[in-house]
Amino acid sequence: MANLKLPYPLRQPSKLERLQNLARLDRSRGRGNVIHTVQRWLLYVSLFVAGFVVAKLQSLLVLAS
Repeated sequence: MANLKLPYPLRQPSKLERLQNLARLDRSRGRGNVIHTVQRWLLYVSLFVAGFVVAKLQSLLVLAS
């Protein structure tokens, strides 16, 4: 009797687990691409900003020398 599988966990799922479950549901519905797209755009923006900062530093170094 003790090894009966419950259809739900005994403890409350944490916030992270709830988010992961929501993401899994979204992916199965085909809407999980939104999160992925946002992550990709964040990556592109951060790369652009990093390149801009490096270019600025290089121009400052050229001016200083």
